[in-house]
Amino acid sequence: MAFVVGNRARVKLTSTALSGSGLVVLNPQPPLLGVVQAIAGGGGAGDDITVLFGDGKTLVVHGAFLDPIADLAALVRNAYLDKVVTGWITIPSGSVAGVPFSSAYTDAWWMCTR
Repeated sequence: MAFVVGNRARVKLTSTALSGSGLVVLNPQPPLLGVVQAIAGGGGAGDDITVLFGDGKTLVVHGAFLDPIADLAALVRNAYLDKVVTGWITIPSGSVAGVPFSSAYTDAWWMCTR
């Protein structure tokens, strides 16, 4: 997907960007969400894209290191609305209990919404 000004986007959970001193690994926690403000080129994977984030900071990053955020279909949205989604480190099997995945971010969010 090519980005256009006004698209919502987030930095990929693990990606790299160029800084004045070289490559920097970006791994935002929680994921930062922003709005595309400017594009150098056609908005593709190799183009520099300026994103304004909710905290007022901007980041210039290649399109390859951004995930677009699109509106969910109503059916998908309604399935996940008001739910915290977690995963499994090991899936339960037979008589062996599974180990659920959890993080401080989702736990704190869940406690604040209850």
